[in-house]
Amino acid sequence: MTVPADGDGEADGNGEATPVRLAAPVRLAALDVLPTALTTRRIRLAPVTAGDIDVLWTIWRGADVRRYLFDDIDVTRERVEEIVRTIVLPSQVRKLGIWLARMQASAVVIGTVGLLPVTTSALYAPRLQGEIEALAAFDPSAWGNGYATETLEALIDYAFRDLGLVRLAAVVDVPNEASHRLVARLGFAVSGEFLGPRYPFRTYVLTAASSIRRRAGD
Repeated sequence: MTVPADGDGEADGNGEATPVRLAAPVRLAALDVLPTALTTRRIRLAPVTAGDIDVLWTIWRGADVRRYLFDDIDVTRERVEEIVRTIVLPSQVRKLGIWLARMQASAVVIGTVGLLPVTTSALYAPRLQGEIEALAAFDPSAWGNGYATETLEALIDYAFRDLGLVRLAAVVDVPNEASHRLVARLGFAVSGEFLGPRYPFRTYVLTAASSIRRRAGD
C-alpha cells in the first residue's frame, strides 16, 4: 500500500502500508502546533517537521522498508515531501503525525512511528474510514531489538491517555508476517481481511479498554 505504515521492530521484518488519499496542502513551514515528544527506555520520539524530509527519505526508500510500506515502489524525495506536506503536517493539528525514533545514547535516527488517519486502506475497506492507524517503519539495522514494540507501546499509551482516543486500527499486508506478530504482541485483534492495491491486507483493532486490561495484566 503506500505511505507511512506498519513497520518492523522485534523479530520483525518491515513496514506495512496505508495513507495515500491526499489532504489539502499546507505550506512546508513549521506549524505552531506539534504532537507531544515522547521518551521510552531506550528511544526518544520527536514529531516530524518540514525539515526532516531527507531523514524520512533515507529510511523509507530502503528496499526492505518500502516492500510493504510503499508496495515495493521506488520512493523519491518528492514523494516524501508530498507525504509530509499533505498528510503529516495537516494531521498535527489533531496532535497526530509521524515521530522520528532516535536512540537516546547516540541520537541516531533508527526509524519512524506514527498515528495517522486511515486513507488508502479505507478505499478498499470502507469501515476503516475515520479510524486512526498506528504505524511503524524501522531501518533494517535496528531490527530484532524490540524497538517497534517499545515505541508503539508508548504511542498507544499517548493515543489513549493523552488524546482520549477510544480505539486504534492497524492494517498489515497479508505476506508481512513480522508485522502480524508485532500487532498481536501489542494486543490488536483481527477485524477483517480485504483485497488491496498490491497485496491482500488484514485489519486489526485495539480498544482503549482492552489496552488498559492488557497493561494491567503485565
